[in-house]
Amino acid sequence: MVLLRRRKIGAESVNPDVRSRLLRAADEILGTEGIQALTQTRVAEAAGVRQSHLTYYFATRSALVRALVEMTATGVMSEFTAEVEGRQVTFSEMRQRLIDCLSDPKMARRILGILISTDEDPTLLAVLDELEAHICASMAQSLREHGLEVSDADTKLLHSTLIGIALRSFNRTSEQALHQTQTLIGDTFDRLVAMTGPSSNRSRKLAAVAGRKP
Repeated sequence: MVLLRRRKIGAESVNPDVRSRLLRAADEILGTEGIQALTQTRVAEAAGVRQSHLTYYFATRSALVRALVEMTATGVMSEFTAEVEGRQVTFSEMRQRLIDCLSDPKMARRILGILISTDEDPTLLAVLDELEAHICASMAQSLREHGLEVSDADTKLLHSTLIGIALRSFNRTSEQALHQTQTLIGDTFDRLVAMTGPSSNRSRKLAAVAGRKP
């Protein structure tokens, strides 16, 4: 009986769909109910697999959160890098993707849940730092390909500001709050483009934003 059970687990472990099903289920729970609801039992039930199958891929909740961090980061990076019908995404499309992605109430709950998880597993902070570096590098590359003269500090500030805006929208579900969040994201992106565009004089524009003469 034990041997049969092990064979069943082994057979499912080679199914490439199982891990993605578990991550999709975990992401939905985290995004809709928060980190307190993200238990291994709950995720296994939502994915329609045995808990033993979940622990094959994610031995602990921290391991599951790590995978969710990577999935969330990949999603954010794709907003900058994913092509549209074989062509480079335009500024307008990039802007709208960011608005759609970061104004989603689920995103704020994901980010907050991940941050809370660092209390449970402080080693997640190093994972977050590494993935933040990848996201910023991806942002910088995509923006430079569009002719913007962005520095590493520019992209780090953009990333931090967008995360702050997303967290600000946490539990604010009214249409007015959603509109405000979307406006803030759009304005943040527009300001970066205006400040670092190929035709801009960076020092002059920085001075203008600061309200002083260059």
